[in-house]
Amino acid sequence: MDRPGTTGERLLLAAAVVALAHALPSLYWAFGGTLGMDSLGSWAPAWRALGWVGAAVLVLYGAANVVVGGLARTRRTGRDRARPVLHGL
Repeated sequence: MDRPGTTGERLLLAAAVVALAHALPSLYWAFGGTLGMDSLGSWAPAWRALGWVGAAVLVLYGAANVVVGGLARTRRTGRDRARPVLHGL
């Protein structure tokens, strides 16, 4: 793999590495890991539950946007209805 050449590519790669490092503990805790949870004290179960509720809300919101967007595209075009809906997905 070629090394990133431009400053923008380097910054993008650095941001991706930082984002991954930030997400790894959350992923670990989401799958039941307990290391470091004592630092949250008695709030740990509440934060975990709140995280799952937030994730469910975001997934449902995204699904609703896909459905509504597909319906809006279908109503605008009368010829080929499958193509605009699949384009939305």
